[in-house]
Parts: sequence; structure tokens; C-alpha cells
Amino acid sequence: EGLWKLPTREEGEVGALKVVHESRYSITRYRVALRVYGGRRVKAREGEEWHDVEGIGDLAMPSPFRRVVEFLLENGM
Repeated sequence: EGLWKLPTREEGEVGALKVVHESRYSITRYRVALRVYGGRRVKAREGEEWHDVEGIGDLAMPSPFRRVVEFLLENGM
């Protein structure tokens, strides 16, 4: 609770966007597939915040999301 994370959407909401990163991780007894789609920016929903790339490394976020953000930054996405 209280950690920043990438915006989440249902699979049908991302349409035909390309998967730019995919990873799997566990939370207690659950296996989670994390897919990040690229191609356009999604609209922020109520309660969501956008942050500049320059300050994103200072945000507290769960490890799986931090790994994705680092991957995206290293690969110029």
C-alpha cells in the first residue's frame, strides 16, 4: 500500500498494442504475469498520477514494477 506502480488495465483495454516487456513473479501463493504494452500513452484515471521520467527512480514502487521501469529506461522506451 502506498507504493507507486505502473497503470493497470484489463487486456481488452489495450487493444492491439505491442507487448514491450513481459515477466512473471509470485506474491504469496499467486503467480502474476506482468505485461507492459507500448505504442501510446493511456489516459490517467481518477486517483492515478503521471510522473516525469527524470524523477521516477526516486519513487517507492514494488520490485517487479521497478525492474520493468529500469528495463524501459535502459532500452529507450
